[in-house]
Amino acid sequence: MRLFVAIPFDVRMRKALTALLRDLRRSGFEGNFSQTENLHLTLAFIGENDNAAGVISTLEQVYCPAFDLKTQVLGHFGDLIWLGLTYSKDLENLAMSVRKNLQTAGIEIDHKAFKPHITLARRTNIERLGEQALPAFPQQRMTVSSFSLMSSERERGKLVYRELANFPL
Repeated sequence: MRLFVAIPFDVRMRKALTALLRDLRRSGFEGNFSQTENLHLTLAFIGENDNAAGVISTLEQVYCPAFDLKTQVLGHFGDLIWLGLTYSKDLENLAMSVRKNLQTAGIEIDHKAFKPHITLARRTNIERLGEQALPAFPQQRMTVSSFSLMSSERERGKLVYRELANFPL
């Protein structure tokens, strides 16, 4: 099964992100928008792994105090629209701790640099509309009090994420 480690969003943040997705569509953006229930912040992508119990055991060893997460700015990588986050040493420490523990346990992960962002839409028409068409989005804040091990699979053509375990901070 495909696994990844992520920070789930609280109800208030999820509502704000849902409104942002609606505003993107109203602003004329088209593309493959993230499903509201799938919105998350990835800390580490594991990929195919059939030892979820071993991953859970490893992630239980991660320690980090709770901290605040703040959104910053809308942007894009090519035709992918994302929401950036304000730099946080605590967030970086959590991501690095998760990645180090997984690697130390011999669990393969994607080694791309950690660039905290929330993917909102893929294969969009932003190159035609231009970055100036992105709607305004007031800064949002939430307290990160846990992280999760998630699985990803396709069901009836739809990507479905499931929480396999949650780890309180």
